[in-house]
Amino acid sequence: MRYKVISFDADGTLVDHQFSHIVWFEKIPERYAEKNGLGIDDARSELFRQFGTVGDENPDWFSLDYWFHRLGLGDTSSFLEEIKGLEILYPEVEEVLEMLGAEHRLIVTSNAPKEFLDIELKSIEDRFDQIFSVPSHLRMVKKDPRSYQKVCSLLGVEAGEVVHVGDRWFDDVDSPLKAGITAVHLDREDQGNSDSVVNLKEFGKRVLELEGNGFQ
Repeated sequence: MRYKVISFDADGTLVDHQFSHIVWFEKIPERYAEKNGLGIDDARSELFRQFGTVGDENPDWFSLDYWFHRLGLGDTSSFLEEIKGLEILYPEVEEVLEMLGAEHRLIVTSNAPKEFLDIELKSIEDRFDQIFSVPSHLRMVKKDPRSYQKVCSLLGVEAGEVVHVGDRWFDDVDSPLKAGITAVHLDREDQGNSDSVVNLKEFGKRVLELEGNGFQ
């Protein structure tokens, strides 16, 4: 059986984690520090305390608009302009998308807010049928298997016709598996799990193997 849809996580899968790290650990703390007259370390500590009051099972945890409003950091437009250019695609991404996109529908299923995905995936957005920010578009989080079921429903496909790849175990493997989707763990640090792949070229080969062996 050939999969109809191949789903990719974004941060850590298509795009280097540097983007989200700089945004959440450097750029936003810098703005918060300047606004409140704090040192950067104190600002970062206070921000992380506030992040913890929301938690990553709440879609607002991922929302730039939510945090800028709550923290009084003003409009997000200038900030989004400031962070353009920080995104770095992994080197094999374009080649793999071209290969897999020839006979599959490609989508992105990410916890990143839509505004970030618009920047991070700008150079490759035309490769995808759909780019889903689960918190922005569905008001859900990927840790909830129902988010993957909703994506399947929106695409008009069965869960068994989809394969997903990503680097976070609970978000990208455990959750889609519970939804009935084939899931492949991406371990770019190669920590020795034989079931994982270490880059997207290996993932592409895994997909072809699964299809050749009739896996769903």
